Amino acid sequence: SQILAVGLSARRNMCVHPEVSSEGDRERVDELCRQMTAPWVRDQVAKDKKGTLCQHYEKYEQALSQQSLLLESGVYTIEDLRAKGLEEGCGWCPYFAARRLIQASSVVVLNYQYVLDPKVSLASQLGGAPSLPGAGANKGGPRAQLSETEPSIVVFDEAHNIDDVCIESMSVKLNRQKLDQSSGNLTKLNSEIDRMKREDASRLQDEYRRLVQGLQQAGQIDAQVAERLSSPVLPEDLVNEAIPGNIRRAEHFIGLLRRLVNFLKAYLR
Repeated sequence: SQILAVGLSARRNMCVHPEVSSEGDRERVDELCRQMTAPWVRDQVAKDKKGTLCQHYEKYEQALSQQSLLLESGVYTIEDLRAKGLEEGCGWCPYFAARRLIQASSVVVLNYQYVLDPKVSLASQLGGAPSLPGAGANKGGPRAQLSETEPSIVVFDEAHNIDDVCIESMSVKLNRQKLDQSSGNLTKLNSEIDRMKREDASRLQDEYRRLVQGLQQAGQIDAQVAERLSSPVLPEDLVNEAIPGNIRRAEHFIGLLRRLVNFLKAYLR
């Protein structure tokens, strides 16, 4: 019977975008890719009608919206997928297509990290339910629905490197520069929270003024009372109650992170 076999690698090895693929640094490729494919970026471009999106990712999304299976049964290497991404008839992003296709594939060839590193395997949804349209429609076929109980065979090539990969995936390297960058990022986040708090407090004041104006127009209070009530100093606890709980939780979380960063800085002295 026919099977579907695909290869999956990092964005740097699979990208076909003319500008992004010319970058040699892996992190730079990932950054540029996210700047054109992140959901909030695409929403903003759709709203403002300006900005740059990845045409290959847009074709990939379009193919999924049309209930496309992306590929017929067969064996596709990374170079084969890249070639499909450059074809006139396909043109979709090979990286994101491969991430989808592994859910419906019988054989997947990929890097150690996609199996051993929890962060990478979670991002690729390796071993999850099929996410292709129509996947699992023919029970027992190459598109058969995967489940947690379905038996799988994992083959490690060059297995003597597994311990190094596990150590690397579970390790975090910190230095003074990274901790200083973390402090700067926390300051930016805190500034954003302060801005949101000011906006919420301002909305509360505006709502109060509209309430006073409505009472005056309805004749329930006279102009003299309305003038006294027009510019109140709202109690701080009332203003704080108007701040959404997620913002208050964010403040506590940032405070915890700041203490952690300060502890690590003191530890590295």
